[in-house]
Amino acid sequence: MELYLKYILLFIEATWMITVLSLVAGGVGVTFLPANAQNLQRTGVVYRPIQGKNLTRPIAAVWRSDDISVILQNFLQVIKDVVGAEITD
Repeated sequence: MELYLKYILLFIEATWMITVLSLVAGGVGVTFLPANAQNLQRTGVVYRPIQGKNLTRPIAAVWRSDDISVILQNFLQVIKDVVGAEITD
């Protein structure tokens, strides 16, 4: 896990999903949200289901559609490695 910690630059906690989505839409990172957050469509935001062996609740990874950053790729790799999940289209 230490390998991935060097890529975390900022941690913001918010109460409302719409706030988190607004931060992502504004280019302030990526997030995990319950899968039903996909009903709150935001322009330029990508929603991808995450399927893993031990998930007890459907969740989705969320990022800007134009984000091609190394940080995003590392975040998605952490999901795959730590959660044992697949990210599907």
